[in-house]
Amino acid sequence: IAVNDPKFLDGDTHPARDLLNTMLDLGSRWINPEQLNRGIFPTLQHSVRTILKDPLGADLILLKNELTRQEEQLRKSHSIMEKRTLEAEKGQARISQSRDIAKAAVNSLLEKYPLPSNVRVFLQTIFMDYLSLLLLRNEMDPQHPKCTEALAHTVSMIERTAENDNE
Repeated sequence: IAVNDPKFLDGDTHPARDLLNTMLDLGSRWINPEQLNRGIFPTLQHSVRTILKDPLGADLILLKNELTRQEEQLRKSHSIMEKRTLEAEKGQARISQSRDIAKAAVNSLLEKYPLPSNVRVFLQTIFMDYLSLLLLRNEMDPQHPKCTEALAHTVSMIERTAENDNE
């Protein structure tokens, strides 16, 4: 283009110069060398091939607009992925927190009552998972009625088990 159109070298306002600058900028930010078939690279390839096919007839403004649209899609995609990653991290933190609270409650019960191993296993697995789920569903509030009800039923079951063992 520079050979055929000397204005290309005169300033930044030439459409080919603008396209080249855009391509360089986007290529440096949006190309992953390990995944060239993704991101902006295919659109850059298309632009280069279009120019090589017809250097004087290529619609440089259209090619730049295609690149700009592709960049906007990549930005949106990237933003959505970041948001999902943050939500997943928050979710993992909430799960961990609920499990810690449930584990503390179960450990408190296990320290208070001498229980057979099968009851201990039940409390440390199934009941702890259930209590964790209740906490997640009820704003991590161990004093929520559903949580306190589950614990009350469990204490009742433990006391009945202890009574049966004493007989």
